[in-house]
Amino acid sequence: MIAPFSGKGKIHMMKRFFSVVLSLFLLAGCGTASGSAGTASPASDSTASPASAAASAPASAGFEAKETGIYLMSPMQTPLKLNLYFKNSDVPYVSLEEWNELFMMLMNANAEENEDGFVLVFEKDGDKAVLKRDFGNGAVYPMEFDFAADTIHMMDYNVFFSNDKNSPLIPLMEMDEGFVKTGENGNEIAGDEITFDLSSYGIDMIREGDQYFVPFQTVADIFSARQPYTISYNGEAIFLSTGEMFYDNDNKLTAFGEAYYSAPAKARSEAMGTYTYNELCFLLDHFYGLKENHEISSFDRLFDNNGFRGLLSGTDSTVSDALLYRTIHYILNDQHSKYLACSPMSGADFTSKLQEQFGQGPCREETLRTMAELSAARRQYYPDGIPGYEEIGNTAYITFDSFSKPTRNYKESPATADDRDTIGVISYSIRQILREGSPVKNVVLDLSQNNGGAAPAAAYVLSAFLGDANLSVRDTMTHAMATYTYTADTNLDGTFDEKDTLAGKGLHLFCLTSKASFSCANLVPCVFKQTGSVALIGHRTGGGACTITPMATADGSLFRTSSNMQLSFMRNGSFYDVDQGVEPDYFIHDLSFLYDRQALTEYLNGLR
Repeated sequence: MIAPFSGKGKIHMMKRFFSVVLSLFLLAGCGTASGSAGTASPASDSTASPASAAASAPASAGFEAKETGIYLMSPMQTPLKLNLYFKNSDVPYVSLEEWNELFMMLMNANAEENEDGFVLVFEKDGDKAVLKRDFGNGAVYPMEFDFAADTIHMMDYNVFFSNDKNSPLIPLMEMDEGFVKTGENGNEIAGDEITFDLSSYGIDMIREGDQYFVPFQTVADIFSARQPYTISYNGEAIFLSTGEMFYDNDNKLTAFGEAYYSAPAKARSEAMGTYTYNELCFLLDHFYGLKENHEISSFDRLFDNNGFRGLLSGTDSTVSDALLYRTIHYILNDQHSKYLACSPMSGADFTSKLQEQFGQGPCREETLRTMAELSAARRQYYPDGIPGYEEIGNTAYITFDSFSKPTRNYKESPATADDRDTIGVISYSIRQILREGSPVKNVVLDLSQNNGGAAPAAAYVLSAFLGDANLSVRDTMTHAMATYTYTADTNLDGTFDEKDTLAGKGLHLFCLTSKASFSCANLVPCVFKQTGSVALIGHRTGGGACTITPMATADGSLFRTSSNMQLSFMRNGSFYDVDQGVEPDYFIHDLSFLYDRQALTEYLNGLR
């Protein structure tokens, strides 16, 4: 997979979330243990907390306010609180003004004193309220809520949610992490203005006097779509999570999962069923990145055509969860999309029941079979495991099965043959290949069993082979596009120069591929093919064009899908996505041949 939003700014953002947990614990002096999530008394009866965005609930005759605890990527409940508001149903709303305060608090928790920070200014005027993203010096980007029309209009969605005024337009392209650098002359094309028409989804925003209320899951989905987490409500507390954090490798509940499923299983109300369905359609219509590829005009039509609409919007959450599972694994059926956790209303053990009954779907199961076959073939030649780097005669072989960030500081201690993360393997390999007296004439990058990973690591590998590596991405929702050039520091001397790349050294460069080569392991061969500098050997790659994004339903089910950030390459000024994969230059019918390094070396020498 391609890890979403992996750049320095996003790393800082995650540090902010973990930092705010720690700092607020120190401030409040304690935290709530796992399993004690719950809604407190209405805010009007509670004592204000110094860490609470819910200290003073706006007066409203029609809404009941409930102060609600918040979990941030951890089984320990933080002292943070947010008022949720209920009006004649169990569908939670938030005060837009209070949401604004909470979101800024989270985004700025670890900001340095000299940083401008994430500034949102709340303004209201009659039936309209505005959140203004203020970058200073007159640069203001509004998010306009029209409570009469039930619409949300954004002048520039991409800029509104960027880290700061100096951030790249598309966050995936923010990759300055010490080992890979973004060039200064990127090509950015701003996207369209966008209007979220909630009325067309039957989603109501409510104004009562000078207070403005938006359904919690709607605002949570819009604000978390650019983040590496989702925001959900289990019926008792709010959780910032990924869903995958609820289960361990043995599919048992973690402490975080136990906190999430501490809410009792129960029937879903008609109002919650209807809203959950409507919000799911809104979420997927806007933030699923492969709608055009799958020829989906709208998810409501897709669900209706398949007889799912009434059941997805009904009162039985187990039926809704089952149909959501089947939608993800059998209709969308792409490897990035995966059902992660059922609604607390369905009970903690229902996720495993769905997995046992339905499996992983055709696409994922085919890939699992391919991986099993390739792994068995490789073990025949490497029963003790394949090395990250080896030389067979005049040919160097570089192998890793995921794109991963460094696991230690290689500037303090150079990479060795024992290092297995991508940065370590590539750094060590290039040092060996370019050493004085090296016999290496051919270099082979083996991605035949690589399922993807972190985008900065992919950029690092591309630069190691190509010198300057160009990557493009487009937002399928706003149509914003960006292309940037990346360079890698493979010898980790702090200088980005020709000593860091295999390009221009007179070497013959190859890449081994299969249909298991997915996401980043699909992107890298696609770029190689487009440049013509690295020959592909094996089978067509497995595709995978988008980053992944975690998502949640209003009743608390969690899943991930291909996001609206779609990787591509540019040719003649046009963007082409890489979801179909790429054909090899040299087709090998029996892929076990790729692991017979002696025979493969002879084959490569015969190609010249």
